[in-house]
Amino acid sequence: MTTRFSWYELMTLDTAAAKDFYGAVIGWQTQKWEAADYTMWTAAIGPVGGLMTLPEQAKAMGAPPHWMGYFTVDDTDATVERVVEAGGKVMVPAFDMPYGRMAVIADP
Repeated sequence: MTTRFSWYELMTLDTAAAKDFYGAVIGWQTQKWEAADYTMWTAAIGPVGGLMTLPEQAKAMGAPPHWMGYFTVDDTDATVERVVEAGGKVMVPAFDMPYGRMAVIADP
């Protein structure tokens, strides 16, 4: 079974301030993603994560600005089932994207 961190994303209220801060502290650069209203964090190895304004839907659910880690797994649906069995919560059910399948989960 493959499970690894694959992407880190910052959802914030002030993307300009985040770019300045992380650029100064970590040395990351940013690059606009052509396919969507999205910015990628880049380092010497290439893209390492993303930056976006906290979505209205997330704000409505009470989510504060936050970092979110993404895992690559062999089977998203089976992983979501294991999360629920282990006491975790499904925040957004599994859905298809152009680049694969994902869900948003929370640990207990």
